[in-house]
Amino acid sequence: MNPRPLGIEQVLAFPLHGVQLIEASAGTGKTYTIANLYLRHIIAGREVGQVLVVTFTTAATDELRGRIRARLFEALTLLDGSGRTDDVFLAALVAQIRRAGEEQQALIVRRLRLAVRAMDEAAIYTIHSFCQRALTEFAFNSGQRFQLEVLTNDQPLWRAAVHDWWRTAGYRLDAAHARLFAASLGDLAAFRGLLAPLLGAQHKRLLPEVGPLPAVLARLNALEPELAEIAQHWRRDGDRLAAILRDSKALSRAQKSPYHPQRLATTLTELDAYFDAQPLPPPPDAFAVLGSASISANRLKKPDPLLDDAFFARCGQLVAELGALSRDLRVAALADAAAFARERVRALKAKAQLLSFDDLLTELQAALQGARGAALADAIRAQFPVAMIDEFQDTDPVQYGIFRTLYRDRPDCGLIMIGDPKQAIYSFRGGDIFTYMQAKADLNADLGDGGLYTLETNWRSTPSLINAVNQVFRRRGEDAFVYRETITFAPVVAAERPHRGLSIQGRAQPALRLWTLPLKDDGKARSKQDAGSLTHAAVAAEIARLIDGGRRGEVRLGERPLLPKDIAVLVRTGYEAAELRSVLAERGINAVSVGRESVFQSPEAGALETLLAAVLSPRDRDLARLALGSPLLGREFVEIERVCRGEDEWAAWADGLRQLHESWQRKGFMPMFQQMLSRMGIAAALARGELGERRLTNLLHLGELLQQAYTVHAGLDGLLGWYSRQRAESLAEALSLIH
Repeated sequence: MNPRPLGIEQVLAFPLHGVQLIEASAGTGKTYTIANLYLRHIIAGREVGQVLVVTFTTAATDELRGRIRARLFEALTLLDGSGRTDDVFLAALVAQIRRAGEEQQALIVRRLRLAVRAMDEAAIYTIHSFCQRALTEFAFNSGQRFQLEVLTNDQPLWRAAVHDWWRTAGYRLDAAHARLFAASLGDLAAFRGLLAPLLGAQHKRLLPEVGPLPAVLARLNALEPELAEIAQHWRRDGDRLAAILRDSKALSRAQKSPYHPQRLATTLTELDAYFDAQPLPPPPDAFAVLGSASISANRLKKPDPLLDDAFFARCGQLVAELGALSRDLRVAALADAAAFARERVRALKAKAQLLSFDDLLTELQAALQGARGAALADAIRAQFPVAMIDEFQDTDPVQYGIFRTLYRDRPDCGLIMIGDPKQAIYSFRGGDIFTYMQAKADLNADLGDGGLYTLETNWRSTPSLINAVNQVFRRRGEDAFVYRETITFAPVVAAERPHRGLSIQGRAQPALRLWTLPLKDDGKARSKQDAGSLTHAAVAAEIARLIDGGRRGEVRLGERPLLPKDIAVLVRTGYEAAELRSVLAERGINAVSVGRESVFQSPEAGALETLLAAVLSPRDRDLARLALGSPLLGREFVEIERVCRGEDEWAAWADGLRQLHESWQRKGFMPMFQQMLSRMGIAAALARGELGERRLTNLLHLGELLQQAYTVHAGLDGLLGWYSRQRAESLAEALSLIH
């Protein structure tokens, strides 16, 4: 499929009905395009409640709502004649509207004015919020209750179900099968780690399918006669066989070899004890040294026909069969445990009338496929005749299945999917590259190339960096990415706008520079730890050099000196970030780590919620006591107890909460927040602990988010309720990543 470029003229003529897919690399104006298409829907007569916009995080919905509101207001101002713009799209759109005549322009102005006033009712949701709304608003057809109670964290239910399975499946086994069970699955903690990706409301198939767990366990019985004969053979001829392994010149005796003299002596002693056992349990790990595969792997080039003894070949065959059994048992156990846990959790939720965030997706999909699915789909389409799916590359099969059912083959409706297929490779937020491929195949089957577009202008990066990246990926031709039939490299061009480049002593610096680590003096590759240390040291030295040059005015970003805040370093893990931060600190350079997780998931978010709850209800003694122990205050247990027990100290603490409550009521959130920071000495308390700067940054960021929300949720209860919901949804998003 060959995508068509989506420029200003194409957006003005973009079809608002049918299914369309827009591929957008980072920095190419995805949100800008969404806002422009939303504006066109409003101009065409849609109400804000009819244009469904779905994205994957609460933060993204807030940003989209703000950007769309601003876009509508800007267009309205231009059409009213009270504004001017340098925006090429808006200028072209307004000119197009004015050419339609005064009557049409007046109608569009009324539509825009109504849309701006009604933006609080706009259907801009996370995927989970949309599914919850669809299930509850159309409860008659979805088969759900009108009021759904959503469980923000169902992990305790899954954990308990897995523990129940472990007891049920493992404790009833006889000794031989129990040993095989433990050897194959490890302990409960290890098994839970293996099982975690299979849990959740969405059913996942585990391949290869090996049959039910009891049948796999029964395969041990079929191996027992062969094992008994091998044991009898060893008891009869073990001394000779052991001597072959001890004395052969054709076996490696290296320190790590299982045939090293000391290690082999221990192994043979263990095998003697094992073969004398009655009844005979499954073989220990030491049994592998008797197998032909182990002998071959450690065999030198010297000939020794004694190592070709039929006994070793027989043991090798049994080792292979036991290995296959252990692997299949692990697969069968994982599948059985996942099915057991899924049914147990489903029953518990049904009894308690609860749904998790993942359940919202699967329940809506099931409802659309159920007996009243057609009526439910008609009702949803009547409410939301058009939909735009932001970050479509993060869509999983269930999510795409929902929108495919709702909008495919519906020419009177519209579905626009917008995303970056390259990001789908990495399965961020549980996205699935094969889901993206399916969507593209559906589009190709329905419209050929007609419904595929691409944004090809990068508005974020400098021309030199864009050219460098283009060159890197062009070298691979059509093989730049996996699944080249779906994901091809589409070069982007730099926007015609002023750019700030990096220069040192007046000389422009390359946009892309590759470093290589030298080999060790002996020509061998470095260890991972050594390579990491060298890399951190080199990066820290380069950052120090750039910062020092910026202070002297020699290193500049555009027309101004380079500042420390202009420098960012991408790392793969939090551990790498901590190590690099430590190396920078040794050079006197402070650095702040920013993770992928939302600030609502930070410890500071929970601690702040405790404090705000106490300020909201200052007469609630329990909340006041909880607030005393907030990690933001850094109080010792002795001090907390002294305040709780002391009449004067408690009165002062409670009075402070009441004053903050009154300040919140009279002056608003931000004045109260700043007063709370000062009165409670929060900044100083954070500075005394580890990562104080990062924690204070998190707290101030949360304060800014709360202040932004205060304009919409002005009441004390409303603002705290909004904050609690953001934390719950953020947790659900994090858990969906784990699944």
